[in-house]
Amino acid sequence: MKRVVIHWTAGTDRVSALDRQHYHRIVDGEGSIFAGVHAIEDNEDTSDGN
Repeated sequence: MKRVVIHWTAGTDRVSALDRQHYHRIVDGEGSIFAGVHAIEDNEDTSDGN
């Protein structure tokens, strides 16, 4: 990976299933870190559909 993009989702302070489908890592309102559905490494080859 060459860079990391961090942004605010404007969602709630709790992690939802929808959040997990769209982000690799999510920090909730308490500061806990959750993994998304897809691994960061999935971005290395986007032609595989994952």
